[in-house]
Amino acid sequence: MEELQDKVSQVLLTLNAPDLISVCQRLKCSEPTGGFESKSRRALNRLVEKTLDDIEEDEDNKLFLQYLEDLLSFVNSLNQPNPGVTKTVQNEPNELDILKEKYSKLQQEQSEARQSLEGEIAAVEQRLRASVLGQETRATTMSPPMLPEVTLRKEFQICGQIGEAGQREKLLHQPYEPN
Repeated sequence: MEELQDKVSQVLLTLNAPDLISVCQRLKCSEPTGGFESKSRRALNRLVEKTLDDIEEDEDNKLFLQYLEDLLSFVNSLNQPNPGVTKTVQNEPNELDILKEKYSKLQQEQSEARQSLEGEIAAVEQRLRASVLGQETRATTMSPPMLPEVTLRKEFQICGQIGEAGQREKLLHQPYEPN
């Protein structure tokens, strides 16, 4: 009996919330305030386990085993997909497949755009190198014109006296007057 209870518990853990709500309704669990929909999967699992414990205490072992087997078959029927629904889903394109296809197209377009831009960049770099090399060769071949050397000279003359009046060594100069 414990093996069957463990199996039921394991199967209950795999169910999603709507299926757990169906199990709660089948077991006639006491509905919490806010309804079953307001509860999490974990809370619904605890509610089912508590109800099963209450049934085990109230019922005979044979009757409880039969109850568990019925519950297990009910849960297994919830897990099996409806064949009519499966056919429809298989024929219609899956949203995930559509998104994957869009993603792969975008990746391909991005790759092509990147290759195109890389080609343009390489062409511009070649043109720039060629023009820089051309300018360098012109600059080295064309020497600047020779400018004549210009020397500017100016004569300065000192007028006056350098040194103290009573100093023995002093410079005294009279203004220069050209003839």
